[in-house]
Amino acid sequence: MENINPRFLSNLKDEPSNILQPISGYENEPLLSLEESCQPLYPLINNLAQYIWVSKRNSQNPDDGLTSDESASIHLYTMEWTNSEESLYAKLNHSLRSVNRQELKPWFRYLKLFLTALFKLPAFEGVVWRGVRGDLSKQYSHTTEQAWWALSSCTLSLNILESPLYLGKTGTRTLFSIETQTGRRIRSHSYFKHEEEILLLPGTFFQVLSHLSPADNLHIIHLKEQQTPFPLLHPPYPGAEQRRKHRNHSILKPTRRTITFEDLEEQISATHDLGDIPNGYGNLRWHNSSYMHRNHAL
Repeated sequence: MENINPRFLSNLKDEPSNILQPISGYENEPLLSLEESCQPLYPLINNLAQYIWVSKRNSQNPDDGLTSDESASIHLYTMEWTNSEESLYAKLNHSLRSVNRQELKPWFRYLKLFLTALFKLPAFEGVVWRGVRGDLSKQYSHTTEQAWWALSSCTLSLNILESPLYLGKTGTRTLFSIETQTGRRIRSHSYFKHEEEILLLPGTFFQVLSHLSPADNLHIIHLKEQQTPFPLLHPPYPGAEQRRKHRNHSILKPTRRTITFEDLEEQISATHDLGDIPNGYGNLRWHNSSYMHRNHAL
């Protein structure tokens, strides 16, 4: 059976609608080994030691200039426990979304190592996708703003979300087309080597630019990452935020041809099954001013 990445379908309904206190305090922790960083987490996570062992063995010669422990911290985040809700990523994201910032304290050592690793990776600038079952269009009304406090797993390929292993092509679905500037491509360090996963950092802030509803059961929401007056996520080490702002090098961009909104609109109008994404548009790159500034509903 093909492995699936359930983080692509993490429940966005759990994201707070209000702005929480910035994520801070962890940056003052020392940079430790993965084993030492995870010591406070043993009471919270079952069988953690065996997952740490696997992560370290799979991260011996990492790419991107990361240390073995830094790469292994990403690998550990991407691993799936037998019960998904018991996975490290699920418990961490629950704490990141919590109004009570005290819940993050046991995670501080791990966050120091993990976010140090993520900030050392090149920033990805381009369009990524995320999906969820259900209709979230009312929660993301046109021109509103929204912060995602959890780490957000996204994909470059809409085909992945269309797969029956994920959202499929039937039922009520919401797809997010996200213009990001600070995503991190983690494939080289992930347990899921076959998937091109882009990870959005905690506290990423968006503006809702437009909606597209080609069918009653399919909602597509266009988000664009925005800068905030102060960081919602404090950087893990001095200079990290400066590197994030000045991305004149070490930046990754998509290389495929840009698909305009007019191309998509024409194809949707011609199709007989409006519940499906039109054939040939499984790897969209939406970057068009008319799409960004209009609220479309077909």
